[in-house]
Amino acid sequence: MDKKISILIAASIGIIILSAAFCVWFYNQNYNLNTFVNTVAESGCGDGVCDKMELKKGTCPEDCQSGVVNTAPITNPPIADDTSANSNVVYLGLMVHLERVNDEVINEASFRNHAAAVRKLAQIFEEHNAKATFESGSKFTQACEKWDDNVLKELYDQGQGIGLHADLGGKDDGTTQTEFTQQLGQMKTELEQELGAPIEHVSGICSASLDWIKGAIDVGFKFTTGTVGFCAMTLPFNERPVEFQNCPTPTACHDEIPVEIKDRVHPWSTSSAASWLTNDTNGQLAIFPANNIWLAFSLEDETADKINFGYGFDTKDIEIYFEKLDEALKYATDDQTNMFYVGWSIGTDEEINEDLFDQFFAELQPYIDSGQVQWKTFPEMYDKFVDNGKK
Repeated sequence: MDKKISILIAASIGIIILSAAFCVWFYNQNYNLNTFVNTVAESGCGDGVCDKMELKKGTCPEDCQSGVVNTAPITNPPIADDTSANSNVVYLGLMVHLERVNDEVINEASFRNHAAAVRKLAQIFEEHNAKATFESGSKFTQACEKWDDNVLKELYDQGQGIGLHADLGGKDDGTTQTEFTQQLGQMKTELEQELGAPIEHVSGICSASLDWIKGAIDVGFKFTTGTVGFCAMTLPFNERPVEFQNCPTPTACHDEIPVEIKDRVHPWSTSSAASWLTNDTNGQLAIFPANNIWLAFSLEDETADKINFGYGFDTKDIEIYFEKLDEALKYATDDQTNMFYVGWSIGTDEEINEDLFDQFFAELQPYIDSGQVQWKTFPEMYDKFVDNGKK
């Protein structure tokens, strides 16, 4: 019996020794294999090929960005040419005012028609890889909320620009500076809540008696667009352009200011409505001067009160656009931000002639191909302006 027990003990000890020896051997083999695999993986890391071991062990994330094995190097898509702010490229824009449908907050059909027109114009621009900036009037913003159709967020998500068209301050109705600022702030908040994003700029705030620049600064705007001749009324009389020394209403003096194109190519900064035409390097609000309403180009010889949107968009407007653009290009510099944009006020889709837009974009393409111009939203232009030292 004692002999059998001794044999069993000896056998058990032998098995333990053999098991230990096997574990040591297996560990060494596995270590050598891992070392080999890691060496191979590391040697190929960065070659753009994601092999099985690189993917499984996570040894080369730069080759395995896609999360799948690939046998060909990964090539990133070409980065779009985005000329720096120090280039003499001219940034193009279209300022679109969402206005003129006065009953859209109470009439759903009116709003639906307006929204359809806005989407139609945005689609045309998107199809041509162009960008517009849609400046919402208070009624359109409220109608988006009322009829549960957030057109503004949709445009924003598409990459179009969004701003506020306040249409405030132009009436001599006794509004005080405090009331003006409060109303402007309310409109800004209203639009930001609908959009779910901050609004940086505003148009339609010029006044003959109020400091519209200060009002915009006080509620947090960074720049203003769509300046017209009426805006000169807060300047000292002898500093107003002759054409705009006695402007009764914004409609009566709706032409471009500054008067010369060379003075409208570069934005500038200001902090006061009493001196807004003069650059202030410490100014808190940027001025983006406009080049009139596009539909009114062919009506320059008409009196101001006859210029309305019933005349329609035609080939003459396109012809004059390029005449103005060619002149603007002459004044582009490589040490300032260069811009050229026109205005549009949209009411119904009947005002949008797709054939004419196709003609326009076809004539514009050579300018884009040559690198002379690039489409930008106004917020994108402002970013370039800031990057360029606000000049």
